Amino acid sequence: MTDRKELERLIHRATAYGAVVIVDEGQDRDGRFSIETVRIVGLPGCGPFPMSAIGAAERLRELV
Repeated sequence: MTDRKELERLIHRATAYGAVVIVDEGQDRDGRFSIETVRIVGLPGCGPFPMSAIGAAERLRELV
């Protein structure tokens, strides 16, 4: 499991390693934004295909 703040920290660390991270967000009926998919390019062992937020967090925990 992950929350948005943890995923944002992991994304920040991945960009520090030189990765390019593309985040797609969606809006639910209540007007809240959530991360739908994450693409990570340039980080060995990860990407470049879209992953769910949970999948991206799990992979980034292993790599950064």
